[in-house]
Amino acid sequence: MSKKIVPYICGMILKTRFYSYLPMNRRSPESLSFEELETQGLKSPCTNPKDLLGKKDILASLPFEASAPNLFLTQSIKEEMRQCNSSAVLSEDLQEDLLARISPEFKKRFPKRHLGVSTLKQAWEKRSALCTQLKDSDEALTKEGKLNISFLIKENLRRVQSLPSTCNQHPHHFAHQLAMKMGECIAVYDGVRPKLEELTKTIWSLQRHLMPHLCEQHESFPSDENKPIDRLIVKLQLETLAKYPETSQAELAFHIEKRVKEIEAVTTKYAPSHIEKMLKALYADTCHHPSLRMEKTLEMVPYSVAKCMKRELSSILLTSPLAPSESIIQETLQFFKSSTCVIATTGPEELERKIHNWTIQGDLILRFIQLSHSSALYQEVYASWKKQKPEDVTNFITKVSKDFLEKYPQLIGYAKEVELRSWIYLKYIWYNQSFTRKSPSYDRLGVLHNPI
Repeated sequence: MSKKIVPYICGMILKTRFYSYLPMNRRSPESLSFEELETQGLKSPCTNPKDLLGKKDILASLPFEASAPNLFLTQSIKEEMRQCNSSAVLSEDLQEDLLARISPEFKKRFPKRHLGVSTLKQAWEKRSALCTQLKDSDEALTKEGKLNISFLIKENLRRVQSLPSTCNQHPHHFAHQLAMKMGECIAVYDGVRPKLEELTKTIWSLQRHLMPHLCEQHESFPSDENKPIDRLIVKLQLETLAKYPETSQAELAFHIEKRVKEIEAVTTKYAPSHIEKMLKALYADTCHHPSLRMEKTLEMVPYSVAKCMKRELSSILLTSPLAPSESIIQETLQFFKSSTCVIATTGPEELERKIHNWTIQGDLILRFIQLSHSSALYQEVYASWKKQKPEDVTNFITKVSKDFLEKYPQLIGYAKEVELRSWIYLKYIWYNQSFTRKSPSYDRLGVLHNPI
């Protein structure tokens, strides 16, 4: 099967394949949702809370759903448990008192709904049982008292390697099923409507790195995110990990968010013509042939802006070190323009979610992306790798960087960038050249952190 690739940013593309998504766990036609009950309505609605105790509870027989009435009920129970004890038994007195306090607001919000004793008791018992399960783990809850989704995903994925892997069923079905289970937990515990699609994507982003026998057509998720903003995030992530290899997921996300703001600030504060002048001055200064006019321009460039621009100049220069200076400048300018446009069209919540989904994968994403093999620096790293597998990766990077700068002495001002990008290429080659297709990403990660 041929690989379907997309335009890339600074020599990087994400591998992507698209397949039909098969829904699972379709509910039987006999079960009714709250939306269907709303259209049918209820006969003789009760207004007295005490009357609800003896009335047949229509909702009690339904499976728990993340509907507005259920979420409201869960939130009410959550607050009550917080005040008393999450493991407290729902006594008859507490039951009647709670029902009496909840019913007026429940009736006001959902006039066509009936809240009965069995519904209240069932919701209480569901949350109480979940609280009992979670209290034995220190990491299951966040500091705010909400479910720690990342921890629960990782704990549930411990069993993924025992799942059969065939080409007949896409393994993302497991991700979808786990998202359904976790979605119910979120609704039962936090009283929040789960975002199943986002949950499934998050689960799959980790699950695929555990699969020991991943078929070629299963490497990507049907809804794998492969938009310009994703490619920008991945680019920034690889560069950050090259500089801070031991950084945590939270710190990595922070660095990427900071880089995004820096890129956006450049085009927000300066006009394209001004950016072009600054890029020319930085390029001339780094390549050791500045003019007096360019030196004056350089003096006016703030340090943070100069740092940001130099970083992007190096990305393109190290790919095509012999390209004309005007071509390098225009390509860098285009990067800032297109990146700012991409950032502007991505909402803050969406950006945060995407950054989270990528950063929880760390260096493992190198197995599922494709870097440009035409890059001059990549070819240098790859040639050295093929010649002799490195026993000491640090010495290997030092030697490759030195050899590259001897070939292109005009890039001596980018020595640090050469070293960092060499690390990216070395790890990329490691993840994609040193193992069989059946080796899961986590196995490759483990071997990488031992002497090669």
